[in-house]
This record gives sequence, C-alpha cells and structure tokens, in this order.
Amino acid sequence: MSADPNKKSARTFQCRDVLWETFEQMARELECSIDYLINESMKQYARQRSYSPRTPFPPPARVDAAPGSGHQPVPHAHQPSVVPPAATPPPPGLMTPGSPPPFGPPGGPPMVALQQQPPPAGAYGAPINRGTYLNACGVPSTMDVNVCAAVQNGRAVGVTITTSPSNPGIASCIAGQIRGMSFPSHPRLDVARTTFSSK
Repeated sequence: MSADPNKKSARTFQCRDVLWETFEQMARELECSIDYLINESMKQYARQRSYSPRTPFPPPARVDAAPGSGHQPVPHAHQPSVVPPAATPPPPGLMTPGSPPPFGPPGGPPMVALQQQPPPAGAYGAPINRGTYLNACGVPSTMDVNVCAAVQNGRAVGVTITTSPSNPGIASCIAGQIRGMSFPSHPRLDVARTTFSSK
C-alpha cells in the first residue's frame, strides 16, 4: 500500500448498471463527481468493517521457527492447522444512521431486507410545495421564489433561496422557515426543489 493516503490511480471495475445510474443521479444532484462518491462509499464501508483507510491491512499471523533451525515448522498430518475465525461484522441493529447499507456477499444479491427504504418520490417536496411559509415572510404577489433544500434525517441541512426581484431579507426569512420544517426521516441525503411564480 502506498504511504501517501491521498494518492489516486485509475481503476477499472465491473459495476451493476442500476448502481452506476444511481451514482450518476446523486452526482448531478449533489454537484460533485462520481469519483468522489465512490471514494467516500469505499471509505465508509472500510470503516464499518473496522478497517482504517490510512493504514495497510494487517498481515496474516506467522509462526516463527525455532532459533537456529533455518526453516519454518510444518504441522504434522495428525495436527491440522488452526484457522482463526473471521471477524464477525456488527449486527444490522447496531448500524448508526448515515452508515452505508450492507452489500451482501460477493456475487450475491444485496441485502435489501435489512435496508431502510427511502421515502416515496415527492415526499420531500410536499412540505415545501405548500408555500404557507411565504405569508409569514411577507412575500408580495409580484415576487418569484425559487427554493432548493438538501434534506437528511428529517431536517433541511442546506437551503438556497433566490427571489426575483432580489430581496435578501425575504430570502433569509424563507430559508429559516424551511430549516424549521419536519421532513420524512432517512439517512440518505436528498434534494427537493420548488418554484413559486408570480405569473
């Protein structure tokens, strides 16, 4: 393993089409690269399995030879080697919010039964589509308002408001109203957008 934890190299791998399409959608909505999402996913999965991305994986245990013998001891036929048990991953019930879902054994189907299902389409947009918060901020009927909210774990973790004509005070008020809303709770980051037109 390279001593530089930030060194990157080109890799080629096989990926399910549906997974790649999901990462493409996430990259567009989060305005980042697919390379960044894959690196973050690999890092989180390694941490979940108690491996550190900054250090090499531990080498297998080795039995040293007796001093001066010049060779490694070989187990006799009636003395089978003892293979240490593999580390048991934490049970699904102990997974913390935001941790990646289990991917299942290599080549096998993903363990979707243990995975929290995301809210249905449009569930995040429903609270901001009502627009009742506009009255609380004194938005005039002649103003256009564009809302973009990044939602995670039931709360808006990022809000961008643009108004036409521009009014920073009203935009700040709307952003505060949306940050105080409750959304469907899910550890995955999702984006909701809506527009209120004066026309």
